[in-house]
Amino acid sequence: MKKLLALLLAAMMVFSLAACDLGSTEDPNKDNPGASQTEDQGGEEKQATESTPSSSGKSEDAGSNEVEIPTTGTPIGWPDNEYTKLVPTPDSGGKVLTSGEIGTLFAIELKWSMDQGLAYVQQLQEAGFGDDCVEKYQKQGTLDRTVNGVNVQVLDLFGVTSVSIMKVEE
Repeated sequence: MKKLLALLLAAMMVFSLAACDLGSTEDPNKDNPGASQTEDQGGEEKQATESTPSSSGKSEDAGSNEVEIPTTGTPIGWPDNEYTKLVPTPDSGGKVLTSGEIGTLFAIELKWSMDQGLAYVQQLQEAGFGDDCVEKYQKQGTLDRTVNGVNVQVLDLFGVTSVSIMKVEE
């Protein structure tokens, strides 16, 4: 149990670092071509200083204006694979921040409020993962259940919820 929790925490750290690295490398690549085009047009100093604040503002505004994060339905970017088919698909909205397979574990980090996590834990409870899933998640902010050869862990981390799914032998 302790090893599994340690693995889960390590996986979340790796995904968090990967998400930070991906975000920081993508935005400058998108912004640099625009900045170089404006520099070619003249007024290099003025344009370069103006493009930095406005381009970072655009990327944040564009992300929030283009796709509003839903509060119901399947989370944006929810993966469809052999692991996620073993558990109910969340119906509490949100957005997948990162996901990936680590050995025999599939981890998903979602932008979720505690209420959205509770809604998903309720779905797990209704799917047979235990009658006390919601109560335990409310008290501890975490759930770790194994049913019919599937281990599911849900962990609330202040606006980011980690869901891990793993096949296990009983």
